[in-house]
Amino acid sequence: MKDFFRKNTVIGGVEILSRLPLVFTAGYLARSIGPDAYGNWAVVIVYYGLLASVAGLGLPVSLSRLAAVAPAARARAYLAVAFHSAAAALLAALVLTLVLLPWLGSLLGVVPQYGNLFAFSLLLAAAAVAERLLDAYFKAREAFARFIVFVVARTAIEVVAVLATFYGNEGGQADSLLATYIFWVVAMKALVFPWLLFGQRPRERENPALLSGERQEFLRYGLPMVPAALVAWFVAQGDRLILSHQVDKASLGIYAFSASLAANMVYIGYAVYPLLLPRASRLYEAGNLDGLKALFRRSQYLTALLLSMAMLGLAFFSREVLLWTAGDKYLDDGHILLVLAFAIGVDQVLGIHQYIFHLVKRTRWIFWLNLQQGATLFLAVWLSAAAGGIGWVPWGVLGGILISNTIRYAAASRFLHLPRPDFLLPLLAGLLAVAWAAAWAAEGMVLG
Repeated sequence: MKDFFRKNTVIGGVEILSRLPLVFTAGYLARSIGPDAYGNWAVVIVYYGLLASVAGLGLPVSLSRLAAVAPAARARAYLAVAFHSAAAALLAALVLTLVLLPWLGSLLGVVPQYGNLFAFSLLLAAAAVAERLLDAYFKAREAFARFIVFVVARTAIEVVAVLATFYGNEGGQADSLLATYIFWVVAMKALVFPWLLFGQRPRERENPALLSGERQEFLRYGLPMVPAALVAWFVAQGDRLILSHQVDKASLGIYAFSASLAANMVYIGYAVYPLLLPRASRLYEAGNLDGLKALFRRSQYLTALLLSMAMLGLAFFSREVLLWTAGDKYLDDGHILLVLAFAIGVDQVLGIHQYIFHLVKRTRWIFWLNLQQGATLFLAVWLSAAAGGIGWVPWGVLGGILISNTIRYAAASRFLHLPRPDFLLPLLAGLLAVAWAAAWAAEGMVLG
């Protein structure tokens, strides 16, 4: 167990440290184009996230679950199948995007000036799929050296792309600058990612019959995750899509940038969970349920501890973070960052129970539970925006996450009951009080 958490700490620490510069590059991009343009860009991001979620075919999860327990040569074959299958899905997404391009802007609430970015966004989707497959494979095989090179290279590419595009061009034509930024990101990843796979091809010839059978099992495991991934995409980004039809683009840009910063709270989970599914799979297959429960309990404890530390920091400095990154134009409704960060952190703490469905190979449950979470958040975002505008939306998101995770825990307990630590609910209640008090101080009134 100690070895597991030591490895997790190394991987999670590298992941978090590599993401810190991206907070400032995202802020530099937002500052360069302004809230109105960023509101339109946020919808384009939502679209490419949709394409990446579907085109991935659930195969990153397949790699995490199956490549972790397979011999090295078979694991490499799994990776090859994943890339080939995802490439075919991306080709279909390209055709669909080109057909729908004349209507996408009006359908998604983007002004015509930014409509062509939907076609460029397919390149970002292809890069995102490749990233997810490599990330899952390196973690499943515990290939730490390659993983470290991967995350450092990913960060360096983003920094170079933002600086190459926007440095000295602040106030330029936003749509052209964003298209140039996409080109730089994708071109550099196309050069670097193949190099990361050097030496990953099997040295021996695979048994064709065995490979064919394993291929079918691999795809069968991943394909049911497509609708689950689609719903997960909506859970993560659907709020911006809904708000694009409810608020003006400047308000959406302010909300979307705060949401993009708050999304970094998922890396709290990355500090604890990167090897959880591969290690839990081995414990479950060996019938070591006591070890499995201890693994989940300690992982959840560490995640809650990290969330507490992050929230205490944000409670005092959330407005300063916005000012240092994107500038004072994004300071309106400054509580958005704080409350969304807390909501995402809570989802990381409680969402650990999702792994149970992978262990028992009941992936269809993931779809239905993600669907209920998506429906819950859709209703929460729509109602809160209609009732109180953009300032109420983060509270609606928080409420939706608490409700949906309660339902998920009840469902997971049907297959494998993992008692929640006694400290968890009091801790979350205390953190909610901190978030509420800090939001009150930041805005001058209680928002609720």
